[in-house]
Amino acid sequence: MNSTRLFALACAAILPGCSRLPEAFSPPQQIELPSGPEPAATPIRNLLLLEMSDPDIGSHILADVLENQPGIEWRFTGPHPRFRLQWDAPPPPKLVFYLRFYNHEEALKARGPVFLSITINGHTFRSDRFASNGDIEYRRQIPDEWIAGVHTIDIALNVDPPWRAPDGITYGVSIHSIGFVEP
Repeated sequence: MNSTRLFALACAAILPGCSRLPEAFSPPQQIELPSGPEPAATPIRNLLLLEMSDPDIGSHILADVLENQPGIEWRFTGPHPRFRLQWDAPPPPKLVFYLRFYNHEEALKARGPVFLSITINGHTFRSDRFASNGDIEYRRQIPDEWIAGVHTIDIALNVDPPWRAPDGITYGVSIHSIGFVEP
């Protein structure tokens, strides 16, 4: 064996023995969790108004809202979109239903004016007739008993008539935000 090879083998055998062992420490104090059901994975936010650009908007959409890129302010719906709002505590009294949507000129030419039937926790009312194009904010006072004492509010829209676009997809409206505002 040549001396270089012998030296390399000696170093390989001796050097691992030169390293220091890690310092010993005691394990952290153990915590005993209370018994019962697991807490919710994400805490319920006190939302009065859902905006389509909210990072967690997908957890509030129940049906018929088209996918979109995160952070985009407007989302197309189908003819029957549904949403769910949740609160830690019951909502305050005297809330006004609020919807901001865009009535597209192309949709108006194809289908004419649009009406919305809005259902809030099983109570339905029909909106005004929307015959102009553009950004529309719709507000309507609702009876307190429709949402009094509840922690979950389901909102459904029925767009009449829906718009069958040239691409073959049936659309409702393009929504920016939906929910409740204080008067």
